[in-house]
Amino acid sequence: MATTQAAKGASKVGWIKICGVRRVEDALWAAECGADAIGLNFWPEGKRYCDRHQAKAIVDAVGEKLRVIGVFVDASSESIETLRKQLGFSWVQLHGEENEAALEALLPHAFKAIQLHPRKAKRQGCNEGGPSGRP
Repeated sequence: MATTQAAKGASKVGWIKICGVRRVEDALWAAECGADAIGLNFWPEGKRYCDRHQAKAIVDAVGEKLRVIGVFVDASSESIETLRKQLGFSWVQLHGEENEAALEALLPHAFKAIQLHPRKAKRQGCNEGGPSGRP
């Protein structure tokens, strides 16, 4: 993998999140290479699913070295908050069909990922094809 500008000693441009981390050594490597954050996938059907034992070890290992973000798909706000408190990560990324109220319940350290697929964009209130109207 390429080394970031920050890891090379240059001034940093942008913000880097490595998602799908499942091993402590990968999380530590991401921090060493200058990533700003890692994502732990808590969607049980995902191929990069991270169980709570793996996640706790990762959160404990990286400490304050980088931001740990829990990635969820259509989970309840209550279950997300419970896991956030148990494991010690502070940020949440919603990646399913969650509505605005679900996001608001998790603020201020939460954000919603939006896929730019025309059918999904339409359901999420976006114009099909983006600002230019082109697909």
